[in-house]
Amino acid sequence: MLHTAGEPARIMLNADQTVPAADGNAIAHVEACIVDEEGNVVPNGEFELSFDWEGAGAVIGVDNGDLRCHEPYKGRRRTSRGGKCLAIVQSKPESGEIRLKASAKGLADGAVSINVET
Repeated sequence: MLHTAGEPARIMLNADQTVPAADGNAIAHVEACIVDEEGNVVPNGEFELSFDWEGAGAVIGVDNGDLRCHEPYKGRRRTSRGGKCLAIVQSKPESGEIRLKASAKGLADGAVSINVET
């Protein structure tokens, strides 16, 4: 079913790996979506997202899928395109939790926790 998106309201984060290995090499792709109050992706939502994290991992790259974009892949900021953005998180060689937060001006923050296990 198709839904017309409302006004951008918040950031929603989804990780493809919820329990990566604590080996210092495992990665998780975290999709950041700009959504309305109902959780529908706002496809024209372009916002500069800032990623902050703590715990047993770190953001090693960011992307938005736009080949014309000249923003760096390394860093903690990226402009969303088509209402989406990607953060690539790498585990540390220790068990624990990675807590990732995304924020943008005018939107409610998004957060996700990823458990890193040996």
